[in-house]
Amino acid sequence: MSEIANSNKPTGRLRIVGPSTARGRLRAILPVLRFRARRALGEDPRVLLPSGEEVTSFDVLIRYRARLAHVSARTIFRWLDRFQSGGYAALMDRPRKDRGISRTFSERPAVVAFLTTRYYDGWNIVAVYEALRQAWGRLCRDSSRPPCYDTVRVFLSAAIPPRVLARSRKNG
Repeated sequence: MSEIANSNKPTGRLRIVGPSTARGRLRAILPVLRFRARRALGEDPRVLLPSGEEVTSFDVLIRYRARLAHVSARTIFRWLDRFQSGGYAALMDRPRKDRGISRTFSERPAVVAFLTTRYYDGWNIVAVYEALRQAWGRLCRDSSRPPCYDTVRVFLSAAIPPRVLARSRKNG
């Protein structure tokens, strides 16, 4: 049975609790933390699996928890390290540093200048895209393919919001 929890993202979308949320990650590593704590106290911890198998090894428990969470054992170790260094908050999703920035444009300033100047001069996005497709080889001087129309559209909409563009066209 899955529970539903509010996401920490500002969109307010609901996400199913699983290893993709902090709560799901904590659920995946909690038995491992208990096992480690009992071992640190000098006890001989044993975990009984649903199959009837008894786990007495830390590594076997890690692999079992990873299989349950559908992640690699290395991921469980990462979550353990994050939890030990920062607690529950460290298990939260981290926003991507490059969110909203296409790698196509971040590494090609000539393409950015080409797109923004034409868009700012009043060209519609379709015309800007067609001009980019024709000039791509000259702008990049490599064998890469030009971005798709949607990538260009999203980039231009984010780079110059329509209300700013409309205001500049009135004044210009």
